[in-house]
Amino acid sequence: MLDFGIFTVPLLAAGAVFVLALLTGEDIALDRINVPEDLVQRGYDEIVITRQLSDYMRAINDGASSELTSVDLDQSNMDQSIVAFERFFDIQLLVTGARNLLGLIPVFINGEITEAGDDVVITIRVYHRDATVPTHRAVVRGNPEEMDALLEEVALETLYGINPYVVALYHRRQEMAAGNWDFPRTHEIANHFLRERPAEQHFLIYGLLGRMHMLKAERDPALTEAEREAEYERAVDLLHGALLQQPDFLFPYINLAVIQARHGDVEAADANFRRAAQLNPRYRVTRELWADLLMQEGRSDEALTQIVAAVEIDPTDPTLRARLGRLYLDVGRPDLAREQFERAVRLNPREPDYLRSWRALAAVQ
Repeated sequence: MLDFGIFTVPLLAAGAVFVLALLTGEDIALDRINVPEDLVQRGYDEIVITRQLSDYMRAINDGASSELTSVDLDQSNMDQSIVAFERFFDIQLLVTGARNLLGLIPVFINGEITEAGDDVVITIRVYHRDATVPTHRAVVRGNPEEMDALLEEVALETLYGINPYVVALYHRRQEMAAGNWDFPRTHEIANHFLRERPAEQHFLIYGLLGRMHMLKAERDPALTEAEREAEYERAVDLLHGALLQQPDFLFPYINLAVIQARHGDVEAADANFRRAAQLNPRYRVTRELWADLLMQEGRSDEALTQIVAAVEIDPTDPTLRARLGRLYLDVGRPDLAREQFERAVRLNPREPDYLRSWRALAAVQ
């Protein structure tokens, strides 16, 4: 039985490699994963395995992060490589121990890899603050020749025990990529979240489910028009439900605006895009989708404002630079358009459309 009281701080510090800061909105202390000697001989020692597990957890979180708000990854806290952690290992151990002592780390992870015949078994245990027994256990068995795939699988199962919302986002992306518009695995995890997590967090799942119904309405070719509209109606209900619970939740505003724009309710869509931009002025997707609506309405000057904002958010994207160039042409500013196409060419010299546009504008000035 593992006790995370004051007398176990040195024990934790003796094993911890590093702290995953703010992963899925929670601080996570990850102990070294013990491995058998056979794996060490294959190049998978404790540090390598622990690093790879943390990398897979981070990659899963990163893949979902475009739809995260308060459940987010602070990348600035996780940029240091394993080399840096080893270089300052003693300091890191003291920091981890001190954070535990002060009650600042709510989640602990430890585990081991054991041999079972020709297979290996990876066991990862998750402890939340004050727990004396694991709150979640992830177990994966398989061929040691497929260690990378096994670690990725156990990372996903581990995150399921820390924050199933992130795992739901991961599976939603996977099922969308496969064109599975019923999202069976995502629905399963969403239902688990609604059963297990506090009611005040349910807005996250309502927002996710609303988006899933919207995606099904937009992209499922098997739907009749009546079924498509029913999916949109269900999406709107769920998105409004998320906002009733959490009025500052960014993504339902964007999704509602997209649905409203599709149905010709320009005033409501405009208001929701404006609210989304107020909540997070530096979220590029809002600016681009809002610009799409404004262009459809013939409001080029207002669309220009949004694309300028998008470029300020992401100045190294050549597609945005080219789009801004085309908008400058629409409003009668070929001089500014030429400048943007020139920057697009510098960012991506291999794209012939950028080069042709720049040359055409340069030739007349």
